[in-house]
Amino acid sequence: MKVDKNVPVCFQAMGLEVEITINNSVKEEIANKLISATEQSCIVLQTLIKGIPVLVDAKILYCDNTSI
Repeated sequence: MKVDKNVPVCFQAMGLEVEITINNSVKEEIANKLISATEQSCIVLQTLIKGIPVLVDAKILYCDNTSI
């Protein structure tokens, strides 16, 4: 519910946390490459970063009060 017209109705920031479990024997260089590859192929992250058009389809449905 909007309370004040001067307050924007939107997210100010958004975050995404990814946890990857690997064996202790994996070298740091390989682990960093895995993180990079994960960031590049994460659909959610890439969508948030690049943004997409948002389509809104709002409808009002009427009902007969006797059926509620």
